[in-house]
Amino acid sequence: MNLNIIIIVTMKQEMIFAFLLTIILTMAVFLVLFLPKIGLADTGTVTIAVNISSVAALSVQPNYLEWILIAPGNNGTDQTITVTNTGSTSFSAGVYASIDSFAKETSSPLGSSSASSYASGNFLVLKNSTDPTPYFVNRIEWNDTSLSGISNRGTYAVSWGLFRNMTKEYLWEISRDNSSLCLNGSASNTMAFKIKTTVDSPSNRDMSSGTVSASFSANTTEWSTWTFSSGPLQNYCTAIARNCQRFMLYRWDKNTTLPSCTGTQYLNATLVPSGQIYITANVWVPQGVQAGNTTQSILTITAT
Repeated sequence: MNLNIIIIVTMKQEMIFAFLLTIILTMAVFLVLFLPKIGLADTGTVTIAVNISSVAALSVQPNYLEWILIAPGNNGTDQTITVTNTGSTSFSAGVYASIDSFAKETSSPLGSSSASSYASGNFLVLKNSTDPTPYFVNRIEWNDTSLSGISNRGTYAVSWGLFRNMTKEYLWEISRDNSSLCLNGSASNTMAFKIKTTVDSPSNRDMSSGTVSASFSANTTEWSTWTFSSGPLQNYCTAIARNCQRFMLYRWDKNTTLPSCTGTQYLNATLVPSGQIYITANVWVPQGVQAGNTTQSILTITAT
């Protein structure tokens, strides 16, 4: 009796073992057939190449500058202009500035009862991060026939006026050339440009003393350019109009429409992609300017 029981138990264990073995083998076959990659790894590589096109692009911010309620004989508050190279090529020749003074101030505003006779850009001064001194961008000075008491004028003098540097004024004189124009400053011509070195006063308008003379630089059919080695116009270029009635002084303008002039400077020598330069802007308003809104001007920043 006991033997039979033992045999039955043994037979059941063998059946169970056989059943489990069948399941295990079936799963092994399934894994081999349907999941052959489990536990395995492989890699592949992709080479990435990018070519950047050559693009010249600048961002100038802000795009609007305003100074309000500036009393004559005073300056405004410094404002910063940020120039960013947003392109993909370096500007290695330099960055310069110009303003449309000629287009906006086409006739003399002196003595005008309207502030709009003056171009706003005529008052604009800029300085870069390395130069502590601000300079006018494109300031025009006009022949002033209202001035009196000028003595010892040059034989060929045809125009005179004041360089109005905010709180200070300096008397200047231009003599025409042999063709009755203000274009040819060569040694064989009579053209000359000089300015007093002391601040103007009605009792000190003798043009035979206390003056410095400019050196002729170059000319076109419309302008002649001059530089001073000392005096109130030192470090500027001055471009005199052919009719002798006005001149423009400038430092940061490399505009090639003007005759060449060694006195000009770049605001910055180079500007690499993503590079930035910071320019300080202000206005110097001379005495005797009519109250009101002057004519708006456009400042152009150029990188080459």
